[in-house]
Amino acid sequence: MQVVSEINTFSIFATITTTTMIQRIQSVHLTLAALFSGLMFVFPLYSVGETSYRITAGAQYSMVLCMLAGATIGLPLATIFQYKKRNLQLILCRINQLLLAGLLVACVMSLDTVRKASSLMQPDLKMSIFLPTLGILLTILAMRAIKRDDALVRSADRIR
Repeated sequence: MQVVSEINTFSIFATITTTTMIQRIQSVHLTLAALFSGLMFVFPLYSVGETSYRITAGAQYSMVLCMLAGATIGLPLATIFQYKKRNLQLILCRINQLLLAGLLVACVMSLDTVRKASSLMQPDLKMSIFLPTLGILLTILAMRAIKRDDALVRSADRIR
């Protein structure tokens, strides 16, 4: 009787893991990309003298930065749950790459605006301004893993 209960426990566990598919490596990459985008709200982008500039909804480019950073947090997390539609996952990853590139450009434009406004002091770059680059790299790694999974599924379909 105990063997039957172990088999039932295993079959329930196997059913749960096969239906969620969150344990894939692309899920880790996309989660880290969303985490790095979220860290942009925590750490300052740059500082000028005693003033450090963060992503807040106040300055000229800050609203654009807020929207782009928010989108680059939500999109990878939404992409994880589209595991049954690998082509859609690839499209969402490409969109996320474009949003991260736009976020990087908006950060540089914001930095340039502050640099022109404070001509006496040069801004010091902080860690947060480089986080979109890490997000782009992690999204590329996720795309490679998604393509690898798609190739594996197609080869398994050919064998049948």
